[in-house]
Amino acid sequence: MKDASRFVDPSSLILHPSSLFPSLYRISSWSNCQPGTDPFFRKIRGSRFLRNRAEATRLTVSGSKPLLASLGGTPRMGHYTGPKARINRRLGAMVFESAGAVRSAERRPEPPGMAGRRRKQSNYALALAEKQKIKYYYGLRERQLRKLFDKARRMKGNTGEQLLVLCERRLDNVVRRAGFVQTRPQARQGIAHCHFQLNGRTSQTASILVRQGDVIRVRKRPNLQAIYKDLAQASTSTRCDFLTADPENLEIIVTALPSYEDVSLPVDVGQVVAFLSR
Repeated sequence: MKDASRFVDPSSLILHPSSLFPSLYRISSWSNCQPGTDPFFRKIRGSRFLRNRAEATRLTVSGSKPLLASLGGTPRMGHYTGPKARINRRLGAMVFESAGAVRSAERRPEPPGMAGRRRKQSNYALALAEKQKIKYYYGLRERQLRKLFDKARRMKGNTGEQLLVLCERRLDNVVRRAGFVQTRPQARQGIAHCHFQLNGRTSQTASILVRQGDVIRVRKRPNLQAIYKDLAQASTSTRCDFLTADPENLEIIVTALPSYEDVSLPVDVGQVVAFLSR
């Protein structure tokens, strides 16, 4: 009888330890299964090393589906981490509120790139810039913005105004408008690190849309309480009408749903609606 191992693709026999010992080696998410720390990713498909998530997505097991999909993992939604002052200068607005980005944009307000007068922008370029303001200001990806736009289009009233109202209802934006942090990326990071509770339950999703009557609190841990009390006392942000913030107890109460007048971003939302409706 012929040796059957000669007719079996060795790459199809690769098994993750979690499938053999689920109780000892449990992987809850892709963040707990990093290529640099998981011994399973050190040597796979010969001597090739998976150095990042994109490479794990491209490689395939048995030439069928991506390696990441075969393990049941999905990449998480990302956010912009590049130079913030460059975006402020490009869009001509302070969409990023960090001190360094604001200081750099004030020092060099002209758009980035080679010096000289630029030609007049087309209507498409102007509408694209307005859309990019919303994306960077609220920390959205294109897919997230499209989902909010589809939801706003099904709601009653002006679609553009409803879109901005939905953006204002995001949990990270509420924490920022309450004055507990200095920037929206800082609020997003705090929520991702489980610093806040929504209605008594710890939340790590910055895109949750709050409702009227929701209560947001900082977790009762001494180190977190000290950090956010200092940030709340040093905050110079203007209070908004739809929130009631208590800096002493580090509590935020959503007293009403935000309206279009509560939106703090100066943007021509009509051009955004026309751009997304293409």
